[in-house]
Amino acid sequence: MRSSSAECSSLSGAGVAQFGSGDPVESASIYFAGGLFFTIGGYTSLLQVLNAPRHSEGGGPLATVGWRWWGYEPMRLDWLSTFVQFAGTLVFGVNLLDSFLQGLTVQQTNRLIWTPDVIGCVLFLVSGHLAFAEICHRSRPCIRSRSLGWWVVAVNQFGSVLFIGREYLRFETELAKLSEGEGGRLAGETGRVTIPRPRAWEYESWTDDLERAVVALSHQNFAFADDLLRRWSSGYQPSEPDERGTYLLARSVALQGDLKRDQGAVVGPLSTQRCYANTRSLYTELEIPRRVAQLDLSLAVVTEMSGALETAARQYEDLAIDERLSPRDRARARLWVGTALSKDGNHDYAVRVMEEAIHEFEGLAEQDDWSVARQKLALAHRGTGNLDAALRLIDVARTTGINDAPMQRVRLDTAYGHILLSDRATLDDGLRVLDDAAKRAA
Repeated sequence: MRSSSAECSSLSGAGVAQFGSGDPVESASIYFAGGLFFTIGGYTSLLQVLNAPRHSEGGGPLATVGWRWWGYEPMRLDWLSTFVQFAGTLVFGVNLLDSFLQGLTVQQTNRLIWTPDVIGCVLFLVSGHLAFAEICHRSRPCIRSRSLGWWVVAVNQFGSVLFIGREYLRFETELAKLSEGEGGRLAGETGRVTIPRPRAWEYESWTDDLERAVVALSHQNFAFADDLLRRWSSGYQPSEPDERGTYLLARSVALQGDLKRDQGAVVGPLSTQRCYANTRSLYTELEIPRRVAQLDLSLAVVTEMSGALETAARQYEDLAIDERLSPRDRARARLWVGTALSKDGNHDYAVRVMEEAIHEFEGLAEQDDWSVARQKLALAHRGTGNLDAALRLIDVARTTGINDAPMQRVRLDTAYGHILLSDRATLDDGLRVLDDAAKRAA
């Protein structure tokens, strides 16, 4: 009777929680109503033992005594078994009362929900073992398949085992939900406690730190940028946050890739390439095609930096017509086709491609990109031997760029210095400019 009444109340409460209004108070009320019958049943079992016929002290026949509502007979195994069972129903009653509480913390849930559950289950197991000892007349369980009393005790004890097995499975299920970052409900069917997602202010702080990291990278403050990025990315796994958290994690890893790129760690297990590949996987998981294509563009840059110029140029060409990318990114891809070709010695074709990209940037009103493209076009003209055009273009790039970040200034001065080195008349000036650029980069 003990197990069946409990399971009926559980099934009723769970049915309302799943298919009814979903109101936690309504579900908890049904659980509590079933729990009252559960406790009454435990007390009735105790009354049955207290008022059962028994032998008199002189060994006479079985006889009943006056009705008793309570008694203390701890030396009798049948009384002890039913008393422990009744205590278990009272502990479960505490659990059922707690089910009406809302907004409990994890610590409060452990104390008010899980602890009574486990204690009640243990008391039921102890009660069943004592019942076995009483019917078997020994401390170890026995098998008496022809005895109806034995079957009653065995089925009751089997129900107790199912009780504690259910609690274990519930606990493991909630742990799995927490570890997966699903924000699941810690109180199972009743919906008593809700684990919140990462709080909004944490996302805002994360976003602010990403913006600060971008500024730190532009000023070559690599140590500070790395600290800003690691304080978030090292504390989160892709499976933990929701979509917004995963997006911020992807941005963090991408910026770590930019940092390693600027430091020269292009390939390897802890490199730009690995960071970009991981970021691409995150954006693929989030189903953001534009970001995935941008990472393809960044990986093509890594390919170029690793020396595979022809392969990089082909990748840039494909991305220059990729509709997933914005017009600006497609223009950048076209510009980098020329960069890779120029490094590979194909300066004439590189010049034509870069001029197309410059026209695109002009049409998009992208001043910074237009200026950078002039810088790269200047280096391509240097490769063809047209130093006059190279000097004219690098002067335009140095005077029109609006990005005053130290790294961009180092790139401009380095390009200017190499152009000056190409002419014997300006060799000394080129060495001086390169020396200044090296000091600025240090």
